[in-house]
Amino acid sequence: MVCCGPHNAVVCKECNLDFLRLTQLATILTQSPNIIVPPPSNMNLVNKTLSMMVKKIKEEGNSNFKAGQFDQAVIRYTAAANRAQSRAPWEPNGVLREEVSTILANRSASFAGCHDYISALADAEAVVEMRKNWPKAYLRKAKALRGLEELEEALDALAIGLSFEPENKELLEFKADIEKFQKDKTKKT
Repeated sequence: MVCCGPHNAVVCKECNLDFLRLTQLATILTQSPNIIVPPPSNMNLVNKTLSMMVKKIKEEGNSNFKAGQFDQAVIRYTAAANRAQSRAPWEPNGVLREEVSTILANRSASFAGCHDYISALADAEAVVEMRKNWPKAYLRKAKALRGLEELEEALDALAIGLSFEPENKELLEFKADIEKFQKDKTKKT
C-alpha cells in the first residue's frame, strides 16, 4: 500500500496527495504474478549489472581455456550463456546476440579441446546462425569439422569465412593446414 508519510493515508487531503490508483495497481501486480510488466519507456536500456556479470563469468571461462582446463571452461561458458539469456525482452537484441555468439564460439573451442567435436560443431553452427558474417564463426565450424574428419566441409566453412574477410590470418593458416593434411594423407595411400 502506498500512502502519505506524515498521515499514513492513501488519500490525504491535508497533503493534497492521492495514492489510490497507485495502490490499486500495486495490489493487482503483487497478487497476479503472471501479469507481464510493460517495458520501460527508454527502449535502449541495457542492464549494465547483468553485462558485467556475464563478462566476469566469460572471463573465468577464458582463464580456464588458456590454462588448458577445457571441461571447466565449458562449464563457465555455459553459465555465462545462461546468464546472458536472462536479459529482459525489451533490451536491444544485438546485445544478447553479441554476448551469446561470442560465448558459444568460445565454448565451441573448449568442446574441441575436450575432443567433443559434435558439441563443438553444434555451438559453431549456432554462432553462424547468429552472426552470419563473422569469420571466427566459420573458423570454429571448420575446426569442429576437422575434428570430425570432414575435411571438405571444413574447407567449405573456411571459404565462407574468407569471403567476409579474405586476409584473415587464422582462416588462411587453418586452410593451409587442412590442405597440407589432405596432401600428406593422399601420399600415404
